[in-house]
Amino acid sequence: MRILYAAPVDLSRAGGQAVHVRRICAAFEGRGHEVRLLVHRPKRECTWAGPNGGLVLPGGSDAFLLPRLRHFASEWALAGALRRELRSFRPDLLLVRQEALSVAPWLAGMTSRRRPVPLVVESNSSLPAVALSALSSPARVAWLASWEGRLLRAADAVGAVTAALAASHAREYGVAEDRLFCVPNGAWIPPSLGSSSSDLRRVHGVGEAEFLVTFAGNLNAVQGVDLLLTVLTLAYPGSIRGWIIGDAPERAALEEHARSLGAQVEFLGALSEEETARHLQASQVVVAPYRADDYARIVGGPSSLKVLTALACDRPLLLTDAPGLESLREVASVTLVAAGDTGAWADAIRAHMGEWRRAGQPLCDWPWLEGQGPGRRFIEAGHTWDHTAAAWEAAFARATFGSERRSR
Repeated sequence: MRILYAAPVDLSRAGGQAVHVRRICAAFEGRGHEVRLLVHRPKRECTWAGPNGGLVLPGGSDAFLLPRLRHFASEWALAGALRRELRSFRPDLLLVRQEALSVAPWLAGMTSRRRPVPLVVESNSSLPAVALSALSSPARVAWLASWEGRLLRAADAVGAVTAALAASHAREYGVAEDRLFCVPNGAWIPPSLGSSSSDLRRVHGVGEAEFLVTFAGNLNAVQGVDLLLTVLTLAYPGSIRGWIIGDAPERAALEEHARSLGAQVEFLGALSEEETARHLQASQVVVAPYRADDYARIVGGPSSLKVLTALACDRPLLLTDAPGLESLREVASVTLVAAGDTGAWADAIRAHMGEWRRAGQPLCDWPWLEGQGPGRRFIEAGHTWDHTAAAWEAAFARATFGSERRSR
């Protein structure tokens, strides 16, 4: 199948969006599909050359002084490129990654009943809910809801990252259930780090006797990093250190908060997927202290890249006990911790640290032989990017070979 994939993201950013786009393109190609990718022109140098079917980078918009004007100029350029690629590439379908303030599909006429190819939409979260969690204005939330509903209703098939998100789209926007598919995220399984974990720790000044707790992800309010900083300042029987990987406008305030608390943490900024995995593998425990109410609102469920990456790296994972995450209780490497309870989080970290010290403070093959833990087995059994691509194929079949196109 020839897939034209429009993903209005910046591939030069070391975040989940770029990782997702790169990995799913490779997974599609691994299953025999031809993919051509349209993205915004990166703000920095991007080392990835794109899928074999081609990478299309529309013209930039640096001439516009106001950021909002630059954004919509980029969307206009993306829409123009989309129209051209529909004619030249002749895809079997258009896959659109839904992003906030991305109107290129609408500008290109792809929400019209007369569009030239089937439209499939990739939905990774509820855009209005994310905006609410970020304390956006009511006008912005309403605009996002209006745009999200229009795009989803226009689609011939929608792949939502969780079943709960798919149900939310049906409930909120009236999207027909036979056009909704659950397409969970996948994870890349990194090579073993082995004894080189001590070298990586040494680079950052982390001693072999220090218990290392790592967070990797966006630093927005939903993630609960402020709670983690408080937990890491509580009294522990011995040394404890923290790595925080990721970036967001909130980073400077979080760093200042860490200094005021005296937390022994290092903010490493945004790292590549490969470097993030190496740092997770060199840690004793990985944490995801989501704010439960906010996480439930965005309908993230058990398909968070942060969660899946931690499991693929085969580390013990401390995770907020939030609605939608209950199924992960069955994974032996996951400990669900009460949301917002600093005492419970401190006790969970202490328990793991005590087990590590009793085992002799090993820097690898703890608490199981490297690469043989329950987290990695969970990913291998059904949560790789190939599994994600296979789930997409059902949505593609519905879009291209399903019943007659519905009226709009």
